[in-house]
Amino acid sequence: MYQTEVIQEDFNRDISGLKINELLPENVALREQHILEAITEKMLDLSGNDWHEKEGGIRFDLLNAGDSHLKRLAKSEARKTKQIYEAALSEHMGDIDLAYVDVFIYLTKKRITPPDSKTTYSAANRAICSKWWLRRLRVKQAREMETEALEKNQVSNFKQIYASNKSVTRREAQRERNARVLENVTAVNELGQEYTIYDLAALSVSNPEIRRAELMTRIKGFEQYAKNWGDVAEFYTITCPSKMHAALSHSKDNKTFGRRNPKYDGTDPRAAQKYLSNQFRKIRAKLDRNGVEYYGFRVVEPQHDGTPHWHLLLFMSPESVGFVRNVFKHYALEMDGNEKGADLHRFKAEKIKEGINPETGQEYSAAGYIAKYISKAIDGFGVGEDLFGNDAAAAAKRIETWASTWGIRQFQQIGGASVTVWRELRRLRDDEVNGSELIERARQCANVGDWAGYCQLNWSGNIKLMKKELPEGENALNVYGDEKQMAVLGIESNGYGVVTRPHVWEIGGNAASEVHEVREPWTRVNNCTEQLLESELARFLKGFESNHSGEVSGLIANGFNAVDAIQAVKGRAISQAIDERLGKGWDFDDGFTEKMQLKFAGEVGFSELMDEYEESGVPNLDCDGSGFEHFKEYRFNQWLGDYLYQRYGIYLSE
Repeated sequence: MYQTEVIQEDFNRDISGLKINELLPENVALREQHILEAITEKMLDLSGNDWHEKEGGIRFDLLNAGDSHLKRLAKSEARKTKQIYEAALSEHMGDIDLAYVDVFIYLTKKRITPPDSKTTYSAANRAICSKWWLRRLRVKQAREMETEALEKNQVSNFKQIYASNKSVTRREAQRERNARVLENVTAVNELGQEYTIYDLAALSVSNPEIRRAELMTRIKGFEQYAKNWGDVAEFYTITCPSKMHAALSHSKDNKTFGRRNPKYDGTDPRAAQKYLSNQFRKIRAKLDRNGVEYYGFRVVEPQHDGTPHWHLLLFMSPESVGFVRNVFKHYALEMDGNEKGADLHRFKAEKIKEGINPETGQEYSAAGYIAKYISKAIDGFGVGEDLFGNDAAAAAKRIETWASTWGIRQFQQIGGASVTVWRELRRLRDDEVNGSELIERARQCANVGDWAGYCQLNWSGNIKLMKKELPEGENALNVYGDEKQMAVLGIESNGYGVVTRPHVWEIGGNAASEVHEVREPWTRVNNCTEQLLESELARFLKGFESNHSGEVSGLIANGFNAVDAIQAVKGRAISQAIDERLGKGWDFDDGFTEKMQLKFAGEVGFSELMDEYEESGVPNLDCDGSGFEHFKEYRFNQWLGDYLYQRYGIYLSE
């Protein structure tokens, strides 16, 4: 199996395979050997059977977990990690670097990629955060789900093309949840202007139409730039070795198409993508050493079984073409280059024709050559059908699911001027820049979509981003302890700056406010003041040893566990005391109910409540739009019941 991940399936192997220097934060580089020895010692203590048993357990849980379950699991894992970290800190006398080793081991045992942090302090803070765990578990769930589909040979053109149906459904639900959240979150600036995040996202490259249009503008611009300089266009396709393909792609009689590939070694699409990236890194290094200049775009798309392959549209001088082709072919066939069909299928090079196409009467176009791959990977616009006869729009959703699941970047610009600066220039629109001729000319190019002209002006990066200064002290750090990233303020050239982001935005009122607002009570429950409950709880705790420990011991002797025994005795004592003071059938006052509603809204939150609502299946039966309100009432009652039992040992009356 081609493996580039640090976390291996079998830990009963030589620890030297771990690239510790690529995993541990920068501040422990000088102590790497010491930490490596500590990790080695702990790894060698791991039992192979124990490892696989734990891994199988968490994988089973993840595959069958809803998002609300994932959130509970994330909180549980964060607590466990915190306990491990705090115990290790005590053991190592407060040495954060060595304490993090134990955290690193725990994450590795769970096959959770350790945090990407600059310091062990911030890495540890991430690892004990339930939000960080939730993000990791969601990613792990998505990939394990798709791995299972690959293992069962469910992903192919004859079954479920590009990605499994289960993953497509999961991704669609995720997109809908995200859209609902964005629709209910607003951004407000210092002028009082207010927009939903959903509306703002629709104006950016997050919008598929805008994304596709911008990519095509840049590609056409590169083509025009190449014509201006006398460069030629080449189109290359690189495919992975046959052992990385889960299913067979073709045969003379089509009898084996889509069947499980007997050579398949278990390489998943993410690992296959890393293989391609590594080979391209070698190609770039070779070309750079020989002074070859090139520029263009790379598009990654899945083959029918989800294995990635690359299409590259590159522009270069005519004299470089032969050398570039040879370099690409050498590294494309470096692994298993002698296998059957490798020379024919693993690397293809095509020269983009020049002049007029006699069939269409139009000029041959490099941009037109790659346009279908761009569109097919985004929204299927103008394509009709994919290579296998599937509706292109439907196929695009499956391709997007595939890319999202495996964390694969579909498009990458190679060489050329900064697209980030280009986007900042487009923010200026018709605002003329008087202090810099270079910036003004670049602004004019960006305003009319002239990528070629912009590249001519800013190929060497003379126009740069202008960043905001970081605040001092604690405000310079994020919640995990890492230094905050400097936000973009504008652009600058030769000391002259232009602000492109003049407003200060705050994320303001959102749909969660509907949960926070106190309107009519969501539920009719037994009512009593909080002060009375708290006073009886304090009385119980104060007199526990003398008045209640015997009752607890008796329940434990009858089979209760200690926690349930204490809760039962506590609940009985508090309920009896309040019954004596207020009589049976006492009720909570409205103030307590309202306070609990606010507490519920703060702990659960709108997005989590919406996730649970989606998983409940109620939306499919909700005809009048009241389903969410009923679910919110039900979920609040459930939460309140848990709260009353955990704190006071009493049950919520129906």
